[in-house]
Amino acid sequence: ASFPAILDVPGTGGRETVALHRAFPNPAGASGTQVAFSVHAPGAVSLSVYDVLGREVRRLVDNGAHPAGEYTNSWDLTDDAGRRVGAGIYFLKLVTPETTAAQRLVVLK
Repeated sequence: ASFPAILDVPGTGGRETVALHRAFPNPAGASGTQVAFSVHAPGAVSLSVYDVLGREVRRLVDNGAHPAGEYTNSWDLTDDAGRRVGAGIYFLKLVTPETTAAQRLVVLK
C-alpha cells in the first residue's frame, strides 16, 4: 500500500495538496526504485535524492514547471555522474514553491 505524505499548501484552505508517495520498492535493490508524486497546482517542481550527510546525490526532476497532476520517476540508484550509490539510507526531497516534502529510502546492495 502507498501512504503518501500529503501536505496542505498554505493559503489554499486545505483544498490544494502536494503528495510525495512512498518509493517502491523500499528498500530498493538492484533494479532501482519508482518515486511518485502529485501536485494539485501548476508550478515549479524539484525532486532530488540526498545522502545522510545532506549532499545532493541525484536530481530526478530539475525545477521545471509542471501542470497539476501525478508523476512517476525512476531512480536507477546512480548519482548525477552515473556511478552506482552505495548501500545505505537516502532521502527523497520534493520541493514546490509552496512547500517541501521528504521521505527516507533504504538502498540495499
